[in-house]
Amino acid sequence: MVHRRARLLTRTTATDIDTRLATALQTLHEREFVAAYYAFNNDHWIPHLGPAFFTKVLYFAGHDTPTGPHRPLILDSVVSRALRACKMTDARWPTSGWTTPQYEQYLTIVHDIAHRNDVLPDQVEAALFSHGKAIP
Repeated sequence: MVHRRARLLTRTTATDIDTRLATALQTLHEREFVAAYYAFNNDHWIPHLGPAFFTKVLYFAGHDTPTGPHRPLILDSVVSRALRACKMTDARWPTSGWTTPQYEQYLTIVHDIAHRNDVLPDQVEAALFSHGKAIP
């Protein structure tokens, strides 16, 4: 894991990282979470930092931002494993590299479950993460 982060720092300038991060976060605050996900995953992609990283950025930077129908949530391979195991998605759901529509689908699934069970979406995400960690 450390060598992957080292590649980031040796192959991308700090200025470029700052610019891409700032632009994607501006999209988050001016538009909505799914648009910011698209920005991070496409035009403002930071090499060697994929959705598992930038959904954490979206979660913490946009947690209280009242844009879009859903709050941002973290999506990583552990959560993805649980989504597949619980049959919340189809069998072709990837374990990484999610598209913007797939992130939007994930948010809809989790927020719907949270609404039906009168819990926070964060609690559903945490339960998925816990379940995903237990899957071999």
